[in-house]
Amino acid sequence: MDFEQLHSLLQAERDAVRRLSRCLQQEHQALAELDGPALETVTRSKQQILQDMEQQAGERTRLATTAGYGSDTMEAFIASRDRQGQLAACWHELLEELRACQQQNRINGSVIELGRERLHATLGLLRGQASAPRATLYQANGRTPTSLDHRALGTA
Repeated sequence: MDFEQLHSLLQAERDAVRRLSRCLQQEHQALAELDGPALETVTRSKQQILQDMEQQAGERTRLATTAGYGSDTMEAFIASRDRQGQLAACWHELLEELRACQQQNRINGSVIELGRERLHATLGLLRGQASAPRATLYQANGRTPTSLDHRALGTA
């Protein structure tokens, strides 16, 4: 395992993470615009990118293991093959971009969860259900009433 091979692998991983970042931004936009077809396309792209990343990470781990390093000692493995800090810089950049992707993924998950809660609350109101999520009203004293006058707005 030489420097060039590891450097190439880390660059490929970094490129995949950058593609994932763009994909997550597109996903966020599709969620904000409630664009189902765009969301389906982005989801397929995201799945392919994640498969690529998993394969690349597996290859990096295999190389480290073959060289006598565990997956938990990746920095030591990289340092053992490094020239003038180039691999370490690439590795840290990769990790930083992965953290940014994780954050964007959390944001997207929150958007999805908020939409789900709104849908359930709306359906609960339409059905006249007292236990609709986030549909509970408060009295002037800050307490929830023990009963609310619920009437279904319609039937299907």
